[in-house]
Amino acid sequence: MRSIRCFYIADMYQDFTQFLVMTGTSLGETATVTVAEVELRSTPATVRISAAWKHDGNNGFYVSPTKTSTGKRTVSRTPDSVDLVSPLVSAGDGSDLLFTTGSGVLIAQERTGTSSGCWLCRRTA
Repeated sequence: MRSIRCFYIADMYQDFTQFLVMTGTSLGETATVTVAEVELRSTPATVRISAAWKHDGNNGFYVSPTKTSTGKRTVSRTPDSVDLVSPLVSAGDGSDLLFTTGSGVLIAQERTGTSSGCWLCRRTA
């Protein structure tokens, strides 16, 4: 017999999740994208991927360059994904992360609890 777990995407992470789907970037890559890495005026609009979350071996994380040189890349953006991130780019400074938790910190891959900091939360009801 298989166990099925139900999850939902917390409201504050809907845009983050849509970005993952629209760009095909990994969670660790998407979480580290800064406002400066999004170019909305180019045709097509693009986002530069240059870093990702890494595990440090002690239940912690750090930001590091992508695993391989081919991981550093420029991803073309669809018009829908441009509409999605335009308000985030307009509201931030170049070094600001494009997506953060509600408290403004980097979104972690392991946030699967039921706290407001999780992006993929276990449905408890």
